[in-house]
Amino acid sequence: MNNLITDAEYHDTGVHAYKGNPFIEALPPIQEPFEDTKILISKVTPTLDDEPYRVCRRLFYLS
Repeated sequence: MNNLITDAEYHDTGVHAYKGNPFIEALPPIQEPFEDTKILISKVTPTLDDEPYRVCRRLFYLS
């Protein structure tokens, strides 16, 4: 296990209630709605070979 310690990068969130909270200001910048969703959309196309598998097993293979 690597014990890598890096300096935090603090960002202004633009939310007054979060100002001065180092835990929140060290998080990545707030994304636009659906920006993360576009990244997570799968490009997997099922084939006929996948048909015999149960749904739960197919979901396991896709993850």
